[in-house]
Amino acid sequence: YKVIDFLSDTETKLLYLLKENLSEKYAILVKVRLSEFLYSTQPEGSECFYTEFQSVNLVTIPFGIFDTLTRKLVGVIFLNENGLEGQLLLEQHGVICEGIGALKDALLSEKLEVFMK
Repeated sequence: YKVIDFLSDTETKLLYLLKENLSEKYAILVKVRLSEFLYSTQPEGSECFYTEFQSVNLVTIPFGIFDTLTRKLVGVIFLNENGLEGQLLLEQHGVICEGIGALKDALLSEKLEVFMK
């Protein structure tokens, strides 16, 4: 095996920026599968369950904002150049999704303002 960089230079800078500026009740989760936050309501073992699970298990959250008090995913930040698969599904469940073109956009975003110090 070869050890690889987990985050790009830009992603590392974004992680640091968020770590320094988010309110204390929030934690940043990086590159986590959507299936950690959304679980199928279909009967376990059924074809519908499997299909729903696969659809969310294939989506990786680039930067998740996790509320440590409610223990829920409340926001997702992604780089515009990469897009965000599953954005509509997340927004339907009340998760704020925000794409950024530059690092400063994370601090200037009105959507993300609610999470900042």
